[in-house]
Amino acid sequence: GPRFGLPLAGFASGFVSGTATIHAMGQRAKNEVSLANAATAGAVLSSIATIVQMTILIGLIQADLLRVMAAPLLAGGVAACAYGVYFLWRSPSSSPSDAYTQVGHRAFSLKASFGFAALLALVMLASAALNAWLGEKGIMLSALIGGLADAHSAAASSASLIASGKIEVSQAVLPILFGLTANTLTKCFVASGAGGSVYARKIIPGLVFMLVAVWVGYAGAIAQM
Repeated sequence: GPRFGLPLAGFASGFVSGTATIHAMGQRAKNEVSLANAATAGAVLSSIATIVQMTILIGLIQADLLRVMAAPLLAGGVAACAYGVYFLWRSPSSSPSDAYTQVGHRAFSLKASFGFAALLALVMLASAALNAWLGEKGIMLSALIGGLADAHSAAASSASLIASGKIEVSQAVLPILFGLTANTLTKCFVASGAGGSVYARKIIPGLVFMLVAVWVGYAGAIAQM
């Protein structure tokens, strides 16, 4: 059913692309207003998948960086989980046949999802080219541009530069956080365009809440050093 199905689908889809998931959930919420809360829960929970995937990625490439990033990532994950569960709790109960059978058993529009994924791929390609061209000198710029499409690109490039001895761990944290910030801004714009004002008013505070939690976690980690 949509009450639990959309949040679960959103969480799973977040491992592929949180931004594309927010876009798809926004279209679903716009087409079926009764599913707005469930779609919002799925959209916000996709950010948990983003954080989990980023944690695994950083840990595999550079364990020292993960120890520094642990507090910000944990704070952001907890914030996203709390906000997503709140909208899951507010979603009306429904049977599996209430909504899905009326739209052909599909949670998302495949055509719109593929088109949006192609757009994200182009931005990621541009970021990778910029990173290869400038290297550690352009790490902040490439993190910001890459973050517009994918939050993991900054984490992967920063961790790789540490592993190759080109930058220190302390130099990698801010590019990752700026990449995550840029990605969150993209998600806010995507939410407004795909789901309209009702969906945007529901999800944007959750995205901002998660981002603030990440930066607060970073500030707390720096204060303890």
